[in-house]
Amino acid sequence: MEIIRPGKQDYDELMTLFHDVFTRAHGNETDFEKELPAMCVRDDEHMGKHLAVREDGKLVAALGVYLLPAHVGDTPLLFSTVGNVATHWDYEGRGYMAALMKLAMREIEEKRADVSRLGGLRQRYDRYGYEVAGSDYHFTLTSRNVRLRFPETRHVTFEKIARNDESALAFCRSLYEKGAIRYDRPGESFYLTMIAWQCVPYLARNEKGEAIGYLVASPGGTSLTEAFALDDECFTDMIVGWQKAVGKDISFRLAPYEISLIKRFYDVAEHFSV
Repeated sequence: MEIIRPGKQDYDELMTLFHDVFTRAHGNETDFEKELPAMCVRDDEHMGKHLAVREDGKLVAALGVYLLPAHVGDTPLLFSTVGNVATHWDYEGRGYMAALMKLAMREIEEKRADVSRLGGLRQRYDRYGYEVAGSDYHFTLTSRNVRLRFPETRHVTFEKIARNDESALAFCRSLYEKGAIRYDRPGESFYLTMIAWQCVPYLARNEKGEAIGYLVASPGGTSLTEAFALDDECFTDMIVGWQKAVGKDISFRLAPYEISLIKRFYDVAEHFSV
């Protein structure tokens, strides 16, 4: 057994391991190249963010340590995500995950990360210090909510944002970077992060054709993973306009500090939870 840091030469083997393990675990096809394009780049830099176990001449376990420079207000911080923890089922029970997690925790300390996050089974990862934390506000908006409580919102149209649409992406970035908590998304990673999990980014325009905001929607359009606008009124117009465009219940999240928007949708949304 050998623990390695993969390089670009290990790209296909690492992607195959992730694909096989997560497809088996979730019962449906998991295509990492489509789901996480910002991670799946065939070079030493992106592959080097992983740790892996090589046994019997093949990769049998791996995880990623993804460092994420961020800002909270004007304060720069270093966040990190530990993710894509995978062990091939034929090699479970040999302590490979524990060995990789130990190295991941050491790397986080050495890199002096301020915060680390990891999604997974609670009792699997609390032994490494991970605990449930943080909150967001989740809303579900229906056609009836919109018809009865938002009759006066302005007309909004939506257009998909292409990967090479520099003008639209610059506008989106300007809104995103005004957020109170935000990750650094340099260069093309801004777009690649928006299209994670096969989501689709849209630019919102008012009746004059002016850009007022943007949102990122799940493939079916019913769940928003990201939404920013010029102001609260534009945000409301955009969310209501999106529900009308989709014609189904939509869900979206707000951060705890977005108080005025929380108050606005708390009084209207069909479902609300923290």
